[in-house]
Formats: sequence, C-alpha cells, structure tokens
Amino acid sequence: PEPENPVQAKPEREKPVQAKPAQEKPAQENPAQLNTKETNNENSKYESDLIRTQYRNLILDNIEYALLAARNPTDRARLDELVHLMLDTVCARRKTIRIAQNDFPTEVVKSQFLKLNAEHIQYVLDRMRQNTTEIRNIKQYLLAALYNAPLTMENYYAAQINHDLYGRNRGDAICR
Repeated sequence: PEPENPVQAKPEREKPVQAKPAQEKPAQENPAQLNTKETNNENSKYESDLIRTQYRNLILDNIEYALLAARNPTDRARLDELVHLMLDTVCARRKTIRIAQNDFPTEVVKSQFLKLNAEHIQYVLDRMRQNTTEIRNIKQYLLAALYNAPLTMENYYAAQINHDLYGRNRGDAICR
C-alpha cells in the first residue's frame, strides 16, 4: 500500500475585527463652570449704594458734621465738598491712591480718612481760608491736606504758638 499523502488544506485567515475602545472624556479635577445665573445689576447697585450710605453716615458722625456746619456757616459748601471727596476716596476700588505724588494702598488711605475727626476738618478748613497761593489741582491738594491733617496739625499749632510767643517776647525786649 502506498502511503497516502494527506492533502493539506490551506487555512483561511480570518480578518480580525478590531474592537473600538469606548472613549470617555477625562475627568477634570476642577472643571470650569458656566455661570447660568443672570447677574442682577440692580442688586449689585443697591448693595453699592447701601455701602456708600453707610460710609457717608460714618464719616458724618466721625467729623461731627452738624457741629462743623454750625461753626462754619460760610464754609458749608467747602465742608460738603470735603465730605464728598472723603466718601469717594473711601469707596474707591483702585489698588492705590495718589497723595502728594506718592501712591498709597487704598486701604491705608481709607483707614486714615476714617480716623479724621472734627478737629482735623476744622484745621483743613482754616488752612484753606488762609491760603493765598494758586492751587492748580484742588482735588489732589485737598486729598493731601486731609490725609496729612492728623500728621501735621499738632506741629502746625505748636509752631504758631512758638511764633506768637517769640514775636511777643521780641516785641517786649524792643520796648524796654
């Protein structure tokens, strides 16, 4: 018997189907949120007006406005301007405020203005009444005067007293 040659069948190659992996969006740690709420400008304006009113009342109390107005009836408009300037400065939203060519943090200026009292405002009003020089930028001049009032008032009055005493003593020495 003859050996049989087995017929080898050609194996069919199957085309493998590639699986498509499911693609998921990567999880973000802090995904950006879309603000779907409408901003209420009326609420914001109301809050801003309320804060401004509270600061105005605080300033008027601190400087004893009624007393100053009664003491300085002819300077009432000046007094009102000082209050308005103080209020604008205290409510400013800038990072710095320029005073006498120096930029100060707004919070520092705000703190200084909220410490002003009737004596400081009277001092500024008196100095303004005495001033005879031209002021080119009145707003900057007043900001500097208000900011520096607590820092200079005592020394100004001491210098005035020394001047008056020196003048009186000198006059007495000449008359003798």
